[in-house]
Amino acid sequence: YIHWKNDSIFVKKGAVTSGSDYYVLVEKLLSKSYCEKMFDANINEMNAEWERSRYNERLKRIVQEDDIGKIYYFLIGEFRSGELRRNESFATLYAMAGAIPLKNELGEIVDTTLFICEQPTGYFPVEMIQRLIAHKECAEFAAYMRLDDLSCIHYDDVDYYEELTADDVETLLDDYFINSEEILRGFYRDGLLPDELLSEYDLEYLAIGRENDYGESYEFPSDPVRNRKALQNHVKKQWQSPVKVVAVKVERIVRKGQNKDGTTFDLGIKDTRDGALRIYSPEGTHGLCFCQMCHRVKPYRLIEVNNIELLPHYYFPQLRISLCLECSKRFEYLRGNSAIRNDYIEAMKKMSIHYQGTVDVPLGHDNTITFTAKHLAEIQEILKQMPNQ
Repeated sequence: YIHWKNDSIFVKKGAVTSGSDYYVLVEKLLSKSYCEKMFDANINEMNAEWERSRYNERLKRIVQEDDIGKIYYFLIGEFRSGELRRNESFATLYAMAGAIPLKNELGEIVDTTLFICEQPTGYFPVEMIQRLIAHKECAEFAAYMRLDDLSCIHYDDVDYYEELTADDVETLLDDYFINSEEILRGFYRDGLLPDELLSEYDLEYLAIGRENDYGESYEFPSDPVRNRKALQNHVKKQWQSPVKVVAVKVERIVRKGQNKDGTTFDLGIKDTRDGALRIYSPEGTHGLCFCQMCHRVKPYRLIEVNNIELLPHYYFPQLRISLCLECSKRFEYLRGNSAIRNDYIEAMKKMSIHYQGTVDVPLGHDNTITFTAKHLAEIQEILKQMPNQ
């Protein structure tokens, strides 16, 4: 005998045994009509569509339980018995993919993302990769769930925060991995690939464009002011024949430099950029430059040279600063605010400059621009003699 519960007893054509979550009334023993009269209730007929719906609803409830070991073995059993395919459960499980537990090659049942690997068990001998591979015990179920192939993983998929060993590096260099370089570059960027392994495996090229500070091994330039009087005279001489910045109509209005004789030239000339970069290049290096805001060292191609003025009226190469791409965008945004722009230009004019070292000029509330004493002294003299515009 069973207790009567609504929506728990059905009739089903051709069935003489109950389903996994409902009972079947065998009408040869007790007719549907007699049973309904006896219990004053309606007994529905179970069809295939309704049965699949009830099964998949029960599947959702089971997957939402806390015991991932219990969930894993239940799903493996349902897959092997064919129940998942019979009840068209793929869409239900795929929608819950982040909660579906699987066993990895280390024998751990986890609910993190795993990958399919066609190589024999143990082919990759390091824990870093074994923890990502679906165990052979659940390989067919993993394929049913359409897991990605291990060969296509990216750095973010590895989710590993230990310093790499030689075995780890050799494993990641296997031709099997399509994105080996990207993965190793990620580990190097995050300080998890030691320099000695970089050298041992001829991976020095990964250091190009590294986002970490190069500044750990370089000293920010500090060109001293040796002769302030000579510097003042030099600037005064420049002011005797100042180069104006004028608008010249070509196909569009662009800003160009205008000599005293009226001839013009392109303000984007390479010498101006190179000169600004050289001031903040670490001593003894070529092609690297400090950012004057964040102090990170970047390759020249990742440095922008900006004018301290928004729309300059005169052309002085000294009024350029060298900034990394990120700081350049932040500077351009701040420079566009007239109050901030006026404040930092006034600060440059009034800043006390010692004869050696560096000088920080405030930029807005939370930023500064660092100059060598000599560079800021030149800028200061130019600005002091700048006519009111």
